[in-house]
Amino acid sequence: IGSDGAGMWDDPEFRASCTPPPPALPDAGEQPADPAAAEAEVRAAMTALYGAIGRETDGAALIDDPTGVAEAREQVQAGGYADDAAGASATIDELVFTAPDEAWFRYSIDTPGNDFDNRYGIAVLVDGVWKITRATICQDLSLAGGDCGGDWQQIYPPGA
Repeated sequence: IGSDGAGMWDDPEFRASCTPPPPALPDAGEQPADPAAAEAEVRAAMTALYGAIGRETDGAALIDDPTGVAEAREQVQAGGYADDAAGASATIDELVFTAPDEAWFRYSIDTPGNDFDNRYGIAVLVDGVWKITRATICQDLSLAGGDCGGDWQQIYPPGA
């Protein structure tokens, strides 16, 4: 808070005081056999996927259905937010297993030009491998002008 009693938007304490808490994730359901290992795999998949967006690979092996993702990634790389997308990283802030083969998470994306907090995503277990859903990556590519096409929808937690 400045000497005049008015906060500055770039002050984390001021921002926290003006920001309501994010909507809650869904309630936990039946857990995977090894929740700690499953959570580590989901976190690793998310980190690797967002690292892949800025490289030559599109990370298709990390997505449950990569339909249209490569095309959206190309659109982002050709657009005005290419540098931000190339430097983007994602961090899972909170995760809950709603079923042994499904996890919901709240995450943030940090880029050189902007940060996006309180994003929501879903990971699913496919043939023994945790993968990030198409809707999760498509909603983020759309922030930078990428269009995955098809019928994906923005992810919001229940009650949001």
